Amino acid sequence: MAEYTTPKAFYDLYYDFTGYTKSDYPQDRTAIAQDLAKVVAETTATESSSSPLVVADSKGIYVYSEDKNHQLIASASYRAAPNSGFYELTSLSHVGPAIAYLGALKSMGDDSWEKHLGPMIEHLTEVRELNKIKIQGDNHWLNQLSIPALEGKEELVKNMVDYGCSLAANYLISVKENKDDFSSEHVIENFLNVGSEEYPVSFDTVMIGTFACVGLMSVYELYKALSNTNIDWQNAKIILHNLAGTNYGSGLTAGSNWLVPVIQSIAGEVLDSKRILILPYAELPESLGSDYLPEKDFENLSNRVWGGIYARPFISQAAFSHVDDIKIPYREPLPGDYGFTQADQIEHFVQRLKFSITSPKQMLSNTVGFWLAGEAVAKQWQFDRVELPGLTKGFPSGMSAYPVDAPAIRIKK
Repeated sequence: MAEYTTPKAFYDLYYDFTGYTKSDYPQDRTAIAQDLAKVVAETTATESSSSPLVVADSKGIYVYSEDKNHQLIASASYRAAPNSGFYELTSLSHVGPAIAYLGALKSMGDDSWEKHLGPMIEHLTEVRELNKIKIQGDNHWLNQLSIPALEGKEELVKNMVDYGCSLAANYLISVKENKDDFSSEHVIENFLNVGSEEYPVSFDTVMIGTFACVGLMSVYELYKALSNTNIDWQNAKIILHNLAGTNYGSGLTAGSNWLVPVIQSIAGEVLDSKRILILPYAELPESLGSDYLPEKDFENLSNRVWGGIYARPFISQAAFSHVDDIKIPYREPLPGDYGFTQADQIEHFVQRLKFSITSPKQMLSNTVGFWLAGEAVAKQWQFDRVELPGLTKGFPSGMSAYPVDAPAIRIKK
């Protein structure tokens, strides 16, 4: 049987409608879908349209103007930026799952868990010593960082870190001394959900507190960048391409991506939610993040990528007006959503944390992200008034903050 090659006539017919993103698409042609996408994008904008392009990737968010230079008019970094406080706070929040993982390793009969005890105790002790410096003055790490989102809450954060390091280190020391008792159940009872006279606040509360601090830092950076610039939100073309760490299947819907409610809250009612498109498979240019976006890259993202997807509902309604729609409702409220959960309901946020870890569709930052968006709006973006679960709220009865002096770490000389 002779080797088959698709006749050119089939390609020509295919390219009449689409295929314009392929490298071998004829340069002298434009596809029907391509033309329609461009026209739909233009006709659905207002007469005063400036149609800025807003793109979020795994590191930050960038806003480019539609003028011929496509200048970067606003940007913000919201994840894992060095020297930002991200590592300082998440290093402590990760201690919870780290110790839980050690319990799981032991229950599976793997002895490798033991080798991690000593280094973790050492590192917790070192962090606690760094954190013991008086908050007054310029030497404390919080003052050196000068985190605007946490301004006025530095003493609370300092005490949270001190308490968390003390609780975690002393728990690991007790495990080292009584290895036979160590199990997943032991971790829950004596660490994650502890409530003793010595340690009245659970490490679950510490985890939620650190999540809330880091989340508020991201929300602050986004608000600062996106609210101080004259962005035409009514006509903005918004692409979310924000891969969250190694969680490759997360944040692909409006109900599982905390950036959606944050951007909507900042933009206000003028922004139609349909203009926010989550497009994880779109190829982002290397020029993204630079001071100016080349015309070719702007055209591709604005019209081919965003415009092509945005046009699909208009096209389908015109072509299939005789067919009933399949209506998929927005998800039900979840623990950890603003309005469903109060700031002091730590158990709700821990539920959301478990859900976010368990489901490959969820971003870990959703643990507090959806709640913080609502709280920021409720407090009119006055960040000094924002309540933070696990830092300003969520303590046992009779307590309103972490103890000032947590127990000393019981390291044997």
